[in-house]
Amino acid sequence: MKFNYKHKIKYIDLNNFTLLSWHIRDTSIEHISKLSKIVTPNNVYKIIFPYEFIILSTCNRVEIYIYSYKSRELIKNIKAFINREFKSDKCILDSLNLLEGKKVYRYLLEVTAGLRSLALGEYQIQGQVKNAYLNAMQNRHMSGYLISIFESALKTGK
Repeated sequence: MKFNYKHKIKYIDLNNFTLLSWHIRDTSIEHISKLSKIVTPNNVYKIIFPYEFIILSTCNRVEIYIYSYKSRELIKNIKAFINREFKSDKCILDSLNLLEGKKVYRYLLEVTAGLRSLALGEYQIQGQVKNAYLNAMQNRHMSGYLISIFESALKTGK
């Protein structure tokens, strides 16, 4: 399913691209499970609006991709929300990985290609990324910039 968006994007400043990521290799399955119930589109939307975001939640990761020039402020707000919900659980705080800029795009390419999966080359992640992309589109949590980035990553990941 292909969506048409209003503005053609000529240039994407990847410096505005940020990733907050929690992975099972850094924490427990219990924490990932709880985190996926808290880091929902509705909860994140309340913190991030009006900026673009996508949440990728799988059995072994919870990731929030953000496109905003105010990412530092948004990250601080998301961390504060998660700390409140987890009562400052040190395991969750320590397991957060933060990437910015071109590193996020490279990481996304590796995820969509299955290179960041527990089973190297796993193809199911491509479908999970596509579902996260479609959900974000349907809920209007993203527009031109993230659409361009994720469509590019999905094509490359194939």
